[in-house]
Amino acid sequence: MAAPPASEAPVEAERTLLRPAQRAAACAAFGRGPRVGRVTDISLRAATESDRTYIERLFFLTEVWGDEEKPVRPTFVGELERYVHSWDEGQGGFIAMDAHGIPAGGLWMRRGDNPSLAADYLPDDDVLEILLAVEHRFRGRGIARLLIAAAERYALDHEMEKVSLIVENGNDGARALYEQLGYRLVNTVAEKGFFIMQKRVALP
Repeated sequence: MAAPPASEAPVEAERTLLRPAQRAAACAAFGRGPRVGRVTDISLRAATESDRTYIERLFFLTEVWGDEEKPVRPTFVGELERYVHSWDEGQGGFIAMDAHGIPAGGLWMRRGDNPSLAADYLPDDDVLEILLAVEHRFRGRGIARLLIAAAERYALDHEMEKVSLIVENGNDGARALYEQLGYRLVNTVAEKGFFIMQKRVALP
């Protein structure tokens, strides 16, 4: 489930920019420092319990696709409990910050090997489910890509083969970005209005 990232063109330029950032993300994911990546003036840090209120905001942004004037659905409170209130920092996550310490977005994770957290469509213990959102003012700067790269390194570090995410029907911008990053449609949950995309990050 993800808020729609704004256009992140030019793609080739961002790929060149993100290569060193992805290397930094890998180092931090393996415990080599508190920072896990940088795009221009954006850096990532590990999410902690103190970030729960901000993660609630991020979940709200995924619900309204970044349009803060849009009302939430009746199911929002129940989904907030499932996706945020049952999360803990041991599940993993990253907060993106600008040079002034202002949150620019974030990503948090749910592991498929925890039955109390795993969604019905994540039966395997080698799947990492991710949820993310980027603040509107920071879109188009490659932050979503940076967050996802960090999550993929986290999955590799924790010997998880696949990364999975939810995309709501109609969120074409998010789907296009994830397809560029190698995610593929694996399931459609028509009654709930979303589909599941997944990427294998490690050999079985």
